[in-house]
Amino acid sequence: MPVQSQPIGNQGYPWRLFSSPNSYSGAQLAIGRNHASWFLVRAYPENLTLKREVFCLNFLVPGDPSTVSSALVDSSREQRPRFTIGGTQGPEVLSILLELRDQVGRPSIKVLRRFDTNPMSLQAVVGINIPEDELIRACARCGRWEAMSRRRFQRCAKCKCRYYCSRECQKEDWTPEHHKFECALLCEGKEYEVECRRRLHDNGWWFNHGSLGPESILLPSDIHTLPAGMEDDWKVYGRRIPPRDVQQLPAHGVDEAVASTTHGWSEDGVAAADDSVSELSTSEHSLCPFAIDDIPQLPPLPTPPGFVPTGDPLVDEALLWDHIKRGKSPRELLAELVELNKVLQARCEVLLTRREMALHLAVELALAEDEGEEEYEDDSDGGYGTDWESLPTVSQSSDSEASFSDDECESGTKEESDVMAVVMYGRSIRGADFL
Repeated sequence: MPVQSQPIGNQGYPWRLFSSPNSYSGAQLAIGRNHASWFLVRAYPENLTLKREVFCLNFLVPGDPSTVSSALVDSSREQRPRFTIGGTQGPEVLSILLELRDQVGRPSIKVLRRFDTNPMSLQAVVGINIPEDELIRACARCGRWEAMSRRRFQRCAKCKCRYYCSRECQKEDWTPEHHKFECALLCEGKEYEVECRRRLHDNGWWFNHGSLGPESILLPSDIHTLPAGMEDDWKVYGRRIPPRDVQQLPAHGVDEAVASTTHGWSEDGVAAADDSVSELSTSEHSLCPFAIDDIPQLPPLPTPPGFVPTGDPLVDEALLWDHIKRGKSPRELLAELVELNKVLQARCEVLLTRREMALHLAVELALAEDEGEEEYEDDSDGGYGTDWESLPTVSQSSDSEASFSDDECESGTKEESDVMAVVMYGRSIRGADFL
């Protein structure tokens, strides 16, 4: 029989919480899944930013069904999910998951397979050491995560794979483009087919929604423009990121009354007892000097025949670089690599600009804490640490030196020298700290 997580004090919540003294100052974290993506989630919304997600944990390899989460039968004959860790954040994700322990010292994951060095930075296949009913749940429609001291979300009674925060969200999701088509496939265990059609997982989550994403760089200044009653909803549940094929956030709150079992709902949630609202400092949002238009977007990469992107910006740059070089002489490479070099320089500048914006906001928040604002934990780099310091500027790249093996590029003609300079830039833009 699985061990049930114990409530803290008088708060009856069934998630299993983890922490590590080396990560996020020992903050309480939960693990959960939203569609094909696994996340490390804060127990409470982060002060001021109101974010819940810390990391997207898994990496999907294009065309490889085995990397879409699947059930693993363990020694106790219980089905536990497993997923693949990789990409730009892969090393950091694996390190943090290995450190996390629950209240009685149990680890969060079990490593099932380790990968050797590879272009996608695949790290490991891991199994989750958590029963299904102790994972934190996300609404499949609006992206809300369950909140402390609130009732658990209800799941689809048919497929038992998708959870909803309210009847409104479930009803809005029952369309041919969303859950209505996928429900039957999920009943048959065809999660890979569902992901191939909806393509909801984002291998580039760290850039699009993580520490360099707009949600991190911009404070939720739009909280006061929400419909009446939604401000407290944001304080309790935090920001939400809906699936990419859902165009608009629902303008309703969560069903707080325990619903009776009807078609489409399974009464397996635990009703919460505490009605208190988290006291977050959301009345002032003047700390953020940026607007959404200030955040630069990455120039798209070229897509030559045969190249399949993963969605992770830095992994794709490395894969494209190797793809273009494959089987070509230096003279043939020159034109393509020079053009690619221009794109990579522009992308490098976008990464650096976003990083500077994130650091600027972190300083502002730290100063606000010193002035008596809500206590703020400065984890603005999202676990990147000094890795971002190693990302070169354009001037650093052009002046850097590197050694190359004879089978890659021999010095000789001007064309070959030009190719070598471009290859040198490609190596520096990727950086050993990232891949």
